[in-house]
Amino acid sequence: DRIREYIMDNRPVSSLWGDVVQIRTVDHNFYTTGIEFREYEEDTEPGQLNMLKEADFEYLLTQSFSCLSESSAKTFLTHQEKSLQETRDRAQSQLAQLGTALDMLTSREFVMGYHHGTVHVWDNDQNAVQRKARRVKVMLTGCGVVGGTISLASEAAYYARLPGNQKWAPRPV
Repeated sequence: DRIREYIMDNRPVSSLWGDVVQIRTVDHNFYTTGIEFREYEEDTEPGQLNMLKEADFEYLLTQSFSCLSESSAKTFLTHQEKSLQETRDRAQSQLAQLGTALDMLTSREFVMGYHHGTVHVWDNDQNAVQRKARRVKVMLTGCGVVGGTISLASEAAYYARLPGNQKWAPRPV
């Protein structure tokens, strides 16, 4: 199926409190749910998500990155630094890292931004789709990523899968 045919013939319906979205098409219904990336290991590497390739079910991995402007990133880091100082936080290593990050940001050694990552699975049965989602969470943990159920933002995450819809990303990290 081509995406132009698929999108025009379905209607996503989500419940107010659920994480499963029902997709109603002309001739049948199916269900989808997503797992979002919540946290990562300190170091990442190419191929880190390769374990997902071993899944015995179909899934859709969506990722996007939106850069912050240099001034917004500096403001963010400065506020974080001031917050730690004002609360007399004992995390001296974090303060040092924030100073280093500000220096590296000013030197343009890296950029800051928001990463959005989700893995969507689908099935004809609602319980089966939830089982697949739990398996995805376990696989992501094995890849060094903490995954979480999207829940209330499930419909937004569904639309964020499409190109140009970054504004619908549920909770960018």
